[in-house]
Amino acid sequence: MRHNKSAHKRKLSTPRRRSPPEPPPPPSTSRARRTSGPSEASPRKKHRFRPGTRALMEIRKYQKSTDLLLRKAPFSRLVLLLQCILQQAPQIP
Repeated sequence: MRHNKSAHKRKLSTPRRRSPPEPPPPPSTSRARRTSGPSEASPRKKHRFRPGTRALMEIRKYQKSTDLLLRKAPFSRLVLLLQCILQQAPQIP
């Protein structure tokens, strides 16, 4: 059976004295303006999705929606153009 050394040390060590907490600074008469932008001291990283997450989100979005991805008129013109091209192409038996 093994003994937990850290627990043993915790029991034997004497408690440390803590200094009393500092009182908060007195409120000033004129309020300081807050900056709306991120602070220079700790710049925050831009959020990034893992590879493939964004694609899956798009797939779910387009599967839920019922709107057309292509407008009706340009799509019908494309179909007519392809139909004409396929009719003129020689048939290979």
